[in-house]
Amino acid sequence: MTDANGLVIADAPVTKKIKAGRYMMLIGAGLLLVSVALQMAEFVLSIAFPAVMEVDFTNPMHITHVILIPFICAFLIVVAIGGISYVRGRGPLMQGASIGAIALGVYIVIDLIIEIRNLAHGIGNPEFGTSTVLYKFLSSFLQSQLFCGVFFIGWFLAKDYLD
Repeated sequence: MTDANGLVIADAPVTKKIKAGRYMMLIGAGLLLVSVALQMAEFVLSIAFPAVMEVDFTNPMHITHVILIPFICAFLIVVAIGGISYVRGRGPLMQGASIGAIALGVYIVIDLIIEIRNLAHGIGNPEFGTSTVLYKFLSSFLQSQLFCGVFFIGWFLAKDYLD
């Protein structure tokens, strides 16, 4: 590889940790796209069958949640494409991988705190069934913590800040 002046630039050696991070980023990007598909299905079902999806359109929190789903999906698509571009070393939205990974890292922490709080409040509440509360916690954990976490950890390893 050469720079603008024609000087040869040596690429840094790719360690096993960086390779593992790149593979994790690719897997994470795929999982983010799966998450987008699931969230878009939730969006369509929430509008088509609000009673089945337990969406109350008189509640401002439910309305806000449903409205934000397409924007969240667009962000996740940008991050996934950025992650794939980052691993390939070229392509659109390469900067989207780093910005998205940092945003996902912050989101993981905030979402985990909120979901643990909801779990603690929901388990003792007779209005909700314990199985319903656990199901919501586990589905959120899979979609938010696991899917986003794989991408974030992959990005962190691929950046190789620790060596």
